[in-house]
Amino acid sequence: MDTSTGVLSPAEHFCKLIKEHSPSSLIVLDAVCSVASEEIRFDDWGLDLVISATQKGLGAPPGMSVLMASGRAITVGSLFVQQSLAMLIVSADFRVPQNTSTGVLRLMEEVASDYAGLRGWEADVFCDS
Repeated sequence: MDTSTGVLSPAEHFCKLIKEHSPSSLIVLDAVCSVASEEIRFDDWGLDLVISATQKGLGAPPGMSVLMASGRAITVGSLFVQQSLAMLIVSADFRVPQNTSTGVLRLMEEVASDYAGLRGWEADVFCDS
């Protein structure tokens, strides 16, 4: 869903096409506006990565990203992330762009745990007390 135009892309159809024509490709869905407001079937559609944020569909305070990753995406992505972080840390330009609200982190941890429990899932939430 695009908030400025209200256009909803046919994500399920795109996933089918990608799986058919490029089965080894990772499928990434930018769902900042769609998570919690539109249907997203992570496993059924074969999604590998869904990226969202707290301030749109979830209706929570801004300042935090929400990411869902398949096992395949984690396996492929971990090397990329490790290399990217290493490059940032050794770079003279490394800066933290903002400080995330601790209250938002704690709220999202509770919401994720509750939602996962209702679905019978385990929630991996990274929020140290």
